[in-house]
Amino acid sequence: MALSTSNSQSIDLIQDNLYTESTPSKFVLEDKQKFIDQAKQIQEQFKKELQGAGDAAGRIHLKKVLRGWTLPWVDVELDESVIYDNALDPDGSIVSNNPIIQSIIETADKVRADGVEVWVNIGIGGSDLPTQALVSSTINSQHNNLSKEKRGGAPEIYFIGNDFSPEKVIDLLTSLRDRGLLLKTKFNVVSKSGATQETLAAFLITRSVLAEELKKTGVKPILLEDGSEYYKTGQFFVATTGLNEKSVLFQLNQKTYGSEKESDEFYAMLPVPDGTGGRFSAFSPVGLLALAVTANSNLGESPKSRIDDVMNGIKDVIRDTLELPIEDENNIAFQAAMNHVIAEKEKGKSLLIMIVYDPLMKQVGDIAQQLYSESVQKFGQGLDFLSIVGSEKMHSIWNGAVEGTGAERDLVLFVGTKTTEESRNPVIPKGSGISGKEIVSMEGLNLSTVQQASLQGVAADATERGILNYTLLLPERNVRQVARFIYLFQTIVAVEGKLRGLEKEKAEDGSYKDYTYLQDGVEGYKVQTREILSKMKQRK
Repeated sequence: MALSTSNSQSIDLIQDNLYTESTPSKFVLEDKQKFIDQAKQIQEQFKKELQGAGDAAGRIHLKKVLRGWTLPWVDVELDESVIYDNALDPDGSIVSNNPIIQSIIETADKVRADGVEVWVNIGIGGSDLPTQALVSSTINSQHNNLSKEKRGGAPEIYFIGNDFSPEKVIDLLTSLRDRGLLLKTKFNVVSKSGATQETLAAFLITRSVLAEELKKTGVKPILLEDGSEYYKTGQFFVATTGLNEKSVLFQLNQKTYGSEKESDEFYAMLPVPDGTGGRFSAFSPVGLLALAVTANSNLGESPKSRIDDVMNGIKDVIRDTLELPIEDENNIAFQAAMNHVIAEKEKGKSLLIMIVYDPLMKQVGDIAQQLYSESVQKFGQGLDFLSIVGSEKMHSIWNGAVEGTGAERDLVLFVGTKTTEESRNPVIPKGSGISGKEIVSMEGLNLSTVQQASLQGVAADATERGILNYTLLLPERNVRQVARFIYLFQTIVAVEGKLRGLEKEKAEDGSYKDYTYLQDGVEGYKVQTREILSKMKQRK
């Protein structure tokens, strides 16, 4: 199997600071040699599994052994699944060949053609963070304050249902109503089961407020058997959910009302892939729909072009991970995974701090944190993970790290970008008349240069203080590179899970239960919440 050589710029891996003599717990070359043979076996396994995805039996096996790590659309109907070779064709044939990808583009095109003014994502965890990471880092930082013309036809975008905050939900709905936009908004409810409490609460409140607004406009309701009135609000909702009876949203879409058995179907329904945990769902309808909807035509973007860019970013990672030798520093997935395991098992580290040196990529750090914490921390192992924004947190969390136990406790991963669009990269003026080395050192430089210098400065300071650290630098922040980074981190987690032995319990069909893709720990608080709510209702 040979993949076409990419001509895209690469993500730079800088790990010299792991080997610096001044660091007491420094890496030595022999550290990685301990894991090379195991890593090579994992690489060969990945190749074998993906090569076998060209037929139905191969895809069934693929879903069982790789699940979320691999291309998530292998979970569509097997006779319609795109095969591995097509998925990697440079002509973008995956977009035309795959029915789920095509449905994302068609829905996004319809949203824009229908003149939708606002898009609201209702979801939590893996039904929220992947979307925020992809969208927030690839649109203008003032997107919602721009005119629709300046946004290139994209709607405003907001996120709710990711907590139980009453103010966030009602303040947004009230604002949209007061601006005359409530009935020009589409709400995308993202939940595989449809029953996630935070999401469901926001959905039901939104539906109630919409019904009240429809009543004010004189829309005729459906009279129900109990004498109450029902206003059809389905037209305002997209449901990204399981397309089966297990999903509350799917059931709701099938429901009829009144003596005439009228339906109230959603504006659109798209699937959450089977066998794919929420944190691995960025490149399914969960993350891609909002990304496609927010295309800016002024920048030459369309829903399809943004999806194409995502596919190319994914292909970059697959090519580097499967084709490059494990020892090659451009094989970042294996190199980073080994860094983390060595830091914990060989050097006694317990905390991985990701410092995202680009505030517009904060949510990318958040999804990386979820990916790592929910996937790798199992059976009493795995580094604690903390994602922060530099230089914003230098005066708080970082100060505590360097003056506290950072040298004994921490492995630091810096994430930055190498270039910024020139038109959005202002220069600090010269001749300010302000004296002092702080301003003199910056005068005449653009802000991205200062930002990069700050990143390098923190890394150098960490090294001098004996704190292990390494750096990943994206060529730039755009759809392809952001998708590439998110998929890279999914792959790092997949590799690290295997290095740590999280693939266990061989099944009858020869596959293994891989705990990397399970997240049982999060269920406890949900059970406790339901029980407490039941007691509260009884007391009333």
